[in-house]
Amino acid sequence: MKMLQLFQIKYGLKITNLGTEITKCGFPKSTLGKYINLFKTNDLNYEIIKSNSSNSIQVTPNEHIIKQIKNLDLSKTTPMECFNIMYNIQKKLKE
Repeated sequence: MKMLQLFQIKYGLKITNLGTEITKCGFPKSTLGKYINLFKTNDLNYEIIKSNSSNSIQVTPNEHIIKQIKNLDLSKTTPMECFNIMYNIQKKLKE
């Protein structure tokens, strides 16, 4: 049985597969701290997606990577530099 399926049974998470590498789970916002701790303790990557409501929050563990991509000036970046940047980003995401 997959780890997330075990989490679903043990912790009552609502699990939805969004592809081969992405799984969405839902829980009440009031229990956010509990689940963040649970994910960190079990070495699981996670991202909390901001909803449309004005009082929601957003947590992105890889925000520095997103910022790096947003700040790239592609008109001044060579193809080799782009390759190296993507290679380094991929290494960071695999850590």
